[in-house]
Amino acid sequence: MFLDGKVLNVDVDEEWVELLDNGVVVQHRRHIRESHFQGALSECMQAFERVASMYEVDELEDFVGCAVSMNTFFSPKTRCSVHLPLRYIRKTSVRLFSDESASEKSSRERNRYVSTFNPVRFRREDFLDLSNLTKVTLQVAEDLKPTLSYVSVWHEGASKRIPFPPSTTGYVYYHISPDSPYAGGIRFRLVHIVDAEKNPLENFRNAQDLLATNGLPWTIPLYTLLYQEGYQQLVRRLAKTKMLTMETAQKCRELFQKHKTIHWNTNVLFSPEQIISVRRDVKYCKVLVVLEDGVYTESLFAPGILGQYQQEKRDGLEAGCVHARIFYDYNLDTFFSQVIRVQTQAGGPPLLVKADPTPLTRSTGGKPKWLLKLLEFHFLKSQRPDLLRSIEDLQLKEAE
Repeated sequence: MFLDGKVLNVDVDEEWVELLDNGVVVQHRRHIRESHFQGALSECMQAFERVASMYEVDELEDFVGCAVSMNTFFSPKTRCSVHLPLRYIRKTSVRLFSDESASEKSSRERNRYVSTFNPVRFRREDFLDLSNLTKVTLQVAEDLKPTLSYVSVWHEGASKRIPFPPSTTGYVYYHISPDSPYAGGIRFRLVHIVDAEKNPLENFRNAQDLLATNGLPWTIPLYTLLYQEGYQQLVRRLAKTKMLTMETAQKCRELFQKHKTIHWNTNVLFSPEQIISVRRDVKYCKVLVVLEDGVYTESLFAPGILGQYQQEKRDGLEAGCVHARIFYDYNLDTFFSQVIRVQTQAGGPPLLVKADPTPLTRSTGGKPKWLLKLLEFHFLKSQRPDLLRSIEDLQLKEAE
C-alpha cells in the first residue's frame, strides 16, 4: 500500500505489517493488532482498514485484486498495493480480516481499542459498542489488555454473569470522585451510536453513565483494580497518564488490604453524604466505611431504611433496590436515612420518590459507630463540638 510516499506491506494471511520509506524499513514487521500502537504505522493501518472496509468480507474473498478508488488496488489474498492519499479515504467501519471463522470473528469483536481513559483526550476511535457482550477485552497498549464485564448475580446456586445491556455504546473512562481520591474507578459513559461522529468531549458532557442492575453507576472501583488479577498494569497506566498518583494507589491498597475481594454491589462509604443502595427484600445492609487508618464494616438495620418500600423475597426474581441518603442531625444527635429513589425490580429504572427521613440504627441496635467516626474524619473538630461529644460518649460506653 502506498500512502503519501510511504509503503505499507500488509500480509493478511500471516497477519503482519511493515512500513517502508523509499525502500528503507521505518517500522519492522509487527502483528496487525500491535500496529495500532506504533506511531506512523498506526496512521497507515487506519487508512488501510478504511479502504478494506469499503468491501464486504465475501467480496474480498472472491477477488484477488479489485479497484477500490482512483489508482487504488487491493489484494486480500496476498500482500496489498494501494496508492491513495489519506484525504481520499472514506471514513467507515473497520473490517480487516477476510477469511476468519465465525468463532474467530466472535472473539475479535470482543476486543476493543482504547487510546485513553481521560475524557479530555478522547478521539472518535475510542467510541465502543459493548451491547449484549458478556466479557470484553480492551486493548490499551501492546501488553495491556484489561477485561470488562457487566455484573454477576447468584442464580440457581451459582454466580452467573449478566451481559452488558443493549445500546451500551459510548466511552470507557476513569471517574475521579469528589468524595475521596480513593473512590475513583472505571466507568462507562453512554452515548447514542448516531452521535459517534460528533465531538467526543461534547458527547461525554451531555450524557449519563451506564447503570448497574442496582440503579447506581456501573464501575470497577480503584480498590478492585488494585487487588484483582489483570488490572495492576492498568493502574500504572492511569498513573502514567496523570489520572491518579501512585501515592494514592499505594494508600488505597493499604486501606483495603483486609478487604481484597468486595462484591460489586457492596456499599463502600468514603464520605457521609454518599447514596447507598439497599435491596428491598433484605433484613440487614452491609456497609464498608473508609477511614484514615482502614476500612470497617457497619451492619445496618435494613427495614429501618426501606420503610414502606420493603418487599418479601420472591423465588426466581431478584428484588429491586432503594437509594437512600444518609445524614446526621446535629441537634437530635442522630443519624437518619431518607429514600430518594426506588426500583420496582432489579435492572429497572430508579424512580424518584419523596420519603420521610427515618432514624438509622445498627442491626444490633444503637448508633452506627463507624459512621460517627467517618463524620469525625471529614469535619474539623473545632466546628463540630456536638459531634465530638457524641463520639466521645460512644467511646466511653464501649470502654465500659
